[in-house]
Amino acid sequence: MYRLAYFFAALIPIAVLGQTAEEYDKRAREVVSRMTLDEKLTELHGIRDATHYRYVPAIPRLAIPELRITNGPAGAGPDGAGPQPQATALPAPISLAATWDPHLAIAYGKVLGGESRLLGNGLVEAPTINIARMPQNGRTFEGFGEDPYLTGQISAQEIIGIQAEHIIADVKHFAANNQETDRRTVNEEIDERALREIYLPAFEVSIKEGHAGSVMCAYPKVNGVYCCEHAQLMTDILKKEWACTGFITSDFHAVHSSTESALAGLDLEMPTGDYFSNRLKKDIESGKVPISIIDDKLVRRFRAMMQIGVWDHLPMPKALPEKENGEIARQLAEEGIVLLKNNGLLPLKMAEVKSVALIGPYAQNASTGGGGSSHVRPLYAVDPSDGIRQKLNKNATLTVLDGSDLDAATAAAKAADVAIVMIGDHDREGHDQSLELPRNQNALVRAVIAANRRTVVVLKTGSAVLIPW
Repeated sequence: MYRLAYFFAALIPIAVLGQTAEEYDKRAREVVSRMTLDEKLTELHGIRDATHYRYVPAIPRLAIPELRITNGPAGAGPDGAGPQPQATALPAPISLAATWDPHLAIAYGKVLGGESRLLGNGLVEAPTINIARMPQNGRTFEGFGEDPYLTGQISAQEIIGIQAEHIIADVKHFAANNQETDRRTVNEEIDERALREIYLPAFEVSIKEGHAGSVMCAYPKVNGVYCCEHAQLMTDILKKEWACTGFITSDFHAVHSSTESALAGLDLEMPTGDYFSNRLKKDIESGKVPISIIDDKLVRRFRAMMQIGVWDHLPMPKALPEKENGEIARQLAEEGIVLLKNNGLLPLKMAEVKSVALIGPYAQNASTGGGGSSHVRPLYAVDPSDGIRQKLNKNATLTVLDGSDLDAATAAAKAADVAIVMIGDHDREGHDQSLELPRNQNALVRAVIAANRRTVVVLKTGSAVLIPW
């Protein structure tokens, strides 16, 4: 599909506004040199109050702009202290990976980045690129699957698309954040080879080819050390070996120390300053943390904001291009749908279909994504019945049932020319899942197939599930 080709011109990931990297670096250092210690500490963490959340405040005295942050691996998500704004609900990122198309990843990134900026944000916490190592992971749908190479290529291009819209991409979660169960305490024991071959390659490509402006450190421990105080990961590998010039943010409440985290390479604590405020000030005043370390953290963030276009052109809320981006989302979804098996029934010959039975717990309402920090409040959604009616002949009939009454579902399927069963699960952050579909959905599928061999089964899942029928 190349209907999106008009997106791909003039994509410059870094230094988009005409100055050189050296000039941005000089500007950032000049700003930092004029800051007091308290001002520096203010810029090392977010704040949360009645009117601010996911927010690093401005310092008007030095013309340092605010930084507003939104989540967004599947579309602009939770941001700020007020109600979550609406945005285009993009297909799940795992669907984007299923296209195997880096050009579509750029288009995905441009919609995501463009809308996040139009909503007033300067950083979007995306993409999620943790490798799918266990199918029960409740956030598998947020990432790009089990292959490090594919994940890296899709991630790099999505980042290019995001940052072309002058908003910082915050690639996450660094590193080995591959399950939700005990994610804040689990210790991932990973040898050097597995770390280098499986868990780190996509992040490396995201830095070297995607030029991500920021990276989010993760909740777990890796080999006994929390990721947000892991000097080997953040400084030795990310900043030195890969030459990352951007900055590192923490996942929310993922920081466990002031001294260790500061020295290990963490640059911005989110969402508040539990450690990078008064505790860090004492560390600086006692000499445990050199002021040069603090200055480097600020230079990294200020420089990235300047390079990508957030500093000099502060994002201001504007109307979203609902229709245009909705069309792009549909095209992306078409390319990402995977046909697992076809016995010749598909594509349906709609001119010959006189009746359809639409059955199942996911048949009545649109399923627009998972739960948690990736949740999107869609600008609009098309329910399955409405979409199917648009394709049917005007005289054709459509029967819609949720499948809770097995006898009624079986009777409707038997009477129809075609039965369509929509089943699935609701994946979400903070929760891992069973491989078994819930609510006796497998029995529903078996019953409908037995009643009508012309049955299409649509799986709406975020990860692998067992399909014993």
